[in-house]
Amino acid sequence: MKKLKLIVFIAIILLTGCNRTVTCSNQYITPAFIGFSISDIDTLIIREYKKDDNFLHLNDTILIINDPHVASYTTSNDTSIVVLNVISGESKYILPDHDWQIYIPAKKMTIEISNIISPQTEYACFKCGCINPINSFVQNGQTMIPQSKNIPYFGNGYLTYIHR
Repeated sequence: MKKLKLIVFIAIILLTGCNRTVTCSNQYITPAFIGFSISDIDTLIIREYKKDDNFLHLNDTILIINDPHVASYTTSNDTSIVVLNVISGESKYILPDHDWQIYIPAKKMTIEISNIISPQTEYACFKCGCINPINSFVQNGQTMIPQSKNIPYFGNGYLTYIHR
């Protein structure tokens, strides 16, 4: 009887220990260019700024070229999606912890992305991962409510649509 109680006790400890809470990771935003030719967007400059600082303090500048080692371009109809997450290092994603500018040199066009609202979430699970939602962001002065979309070849993510 003591052995059975010991086994039950150990099982309870193990099962309750497996229900740990995981802090979810930030999700990134992927630009989708509508009405641009590939030659228009073959070079992009991504600028990372201090969050909520009106684009005054530049942290980093990233040059994106149409090179499979740097970014992945997927085109369907009039929309080209440029997946930036193939760049090594998470700091190169468009993430909620900063404000961002996407500059298109061929069009002398700047897109500003700021005020990314992405609440930190947690999930109770064992050996799993989770991603924080992005509830909204401001793009060129307009509040956008993004929806998670399937990005061809890369899975789910949030898109920002940039019109020519």
